[in-house]
Amino acid sequence: MERKGLRVLALSFYFMALTLAGTGVYAQNASPGESKWEFELIPYLWMSNISGDVTIEGSSSHAKLKFGDIFSDLQFGGQVHLEARKDRWGLFLDTTYLNLKTEEWTTDPNVGPINTDFGMKEWLLEFGALYQLGRWSLGKAEGPALALDALGGGRYWYMSGDLDVYAPLVPLSFSSSGSKDWIDPFVGLRLRLNLTKNLLLVLRGDVGGFSVGSQFSWSASAILGYSISRVVSVGLGYRALYVDYESGSGSNKFEYKVTMYGPVVGVGFYF
Repeated sequence: MERKGLRVLALSFYFMALTLAGTGVYAQNASPGESKWEFELIPYLWMSNISGDVTIEGSSSHAKLKFGDIFSDLQFGGQVHLEARKDRWGLFLDTTYLNLKTEEWTTDPNVGPINTDFGMKEWLLEFGALYQLGRWSLGKAEGPALALDALGGGRYWYMSGDLDVYAPLVPLSFSSSGSKDWIDPFVGLRLRLNLTKNLLLVLRGDVGGFSVGSQFSWSASAILGYSISRVVSVGLGYRALYVDYESGSGSNKFEYKVTMYGPVVGVGFYF
């Protein structure tokens, strides 16, 4: 039962982390925005693996999951990233809702068959601002251009879970529920390089936590985007995210210390 709960908790953090892959990685070009507002809407998918250590109520487990093992536990999920820019300034907002559920029958020699039913719901809200520090032409004016953005903001994490255990032959039943939330501040940089008119390379890195929410976190990504038209682009790349969150002690200790890594694919819409 403990192993099952730890696995589902690891899955929940995995899915919440998917939203972090979308922050502005498909910006169309490396030039500053015009005097009018420009907007982006970006659905995406991070095909991530997860590896690390999880502790719940003092019980620890090493979590190592592949992307292909994840989706059988997902009941419903929705994710969207929005970004608005004007001149050198910009704002971004990223929201996620996820509903995970898993059920398992096991057998204990003393009590017989045991049914374990675990469900979890999560919200993640990422918000912040960006500022273009500079832009440089690499050669001719119409040739490649390089831009550097500064990022800053916060990530609000919330999760709630319910655990039900039933042994029909005893009979024995057990139910438990709980929730956890925190806010992680973060700062970072985003480098955008126009390789051609339609081809864009985006490199992003940030650090956060600073013992305000988690103890420490970092993320890094590299995305290659291609503009199909003025309003649609596609992107392909790779991302890694590390987080170290801890609260409580002894039998009340909760710890989530994992690295998530894998390819990213997405589509951007601009208006």
